[in-house]
Amino acid sequence: MASDYEMTPEEVIKVVRDLNEEMEDVEGTSESFFFVARTDGRRTIVGFLGCILWTSEEDEREFFEDKNEWEPLVDFIRQERDKLLSNIIKHQKLR
Repeated sequence: MASDYEMTPEEVIKVVRDLNEEMEDVEGTSESFFFVARTDGRRTIVGFLGCILWTSEEDEREFFEDKNEWEPLVDFIRQERDKLLSNIIKHQKLR
């Protein structure tokens, strides 16, 4: 298994699968709201609503020096999803 910072495509796909299962449990969410993982075997991206939330090449997760570990990918993607949805809502209110 790769380090948490250098996750394998399979590990990223599992995170995306888990996030999609969470979305299925949220009442009122449409089946069209789901996360997508894509990989060419070297690089991996995670997207939501057509926007890229995370890439293996430009991993922006926080490193916690006191614990000597990276922020969990699932937490980072949730935060990025929430930012995206917040921006969409703000944009809709400005119309």
